[in-house]
Amino acid sequence: MGTSSLDCETVRSRRGKKEEQILSLLSHSKRKILLVLNKMDLLGGEEALEKEEGGYQGLPPFVRIVGVSAYKNQGLEELLEAIFLLSSLRTSLLR
Repeated sequence: MGTSSLDCETVRSRRGKKEEQILSLLSHSKRKILLVLNKMDLLGGEEALEKEEGGYQGLPPFVRIVGVSAYKNQGLEELLEAIFLLSSLRTSLLR
């Protein structure tokens, strides 16, 4: 299921000034960035995650975007896998 540009614009318009400043700083980073979106239980299911992801397209080069709900214990396994993958990549690059 794709994400419409209207949905992406809605996500962009909800960002506050501080979030925009942080995203601006991250855009200059050379590091691999994992974006974690918490409270996904309040937004809905997979469709809500797709809308949120679409709102961050074209921003800092996020290696991966993971939606989680710490309250409902959802998405945490995917988050741990992403962290493990990134740390493995970093370790292999340092060798």
